[in-house]
Amino acid sequence: AFGIDMDPSHIYRANEDPVEAIAAVISRVKHVHIRDCKGRQSGPGLPEDQANGRGDINLVGYLRVLHAGGYRGPVDLEVIGAKDYSLVQCAMIAAEARGHMQACLQACGAR
Repeated sequence: AFGIDMDPSHIYRANEDPVEAIAAVISRVKHVHIRDCKGRQSGPGLPEDQANGRGDINLVGYLRVLHAGGYRGPVDLEVIGAKDYSLVQCAMIAAEARGHMQACLQACGAR
């Protein structure tokens, strides 16, 4: 009943390849946070840079492995540091991330 909650930004910022990491544990994954980031610094960066497609993580490859591995669980966007952003700014980040996620899913045949 226990599984793994994967966040590619944590893997990437630990100087590892998120695509290789998810492939190694796909059978145990129960939940996925998607957050992009630029660089391998300790934090994920500005909220707008955490939107899918804004950073350096191969999210198409990541989602391709999830799809090929038969993952059917939740995938959500996680953005931190936007507490003082307006609702409009947050909605723009979410909308951009959703559009990129949809394109990734289409690219790997999941949609």
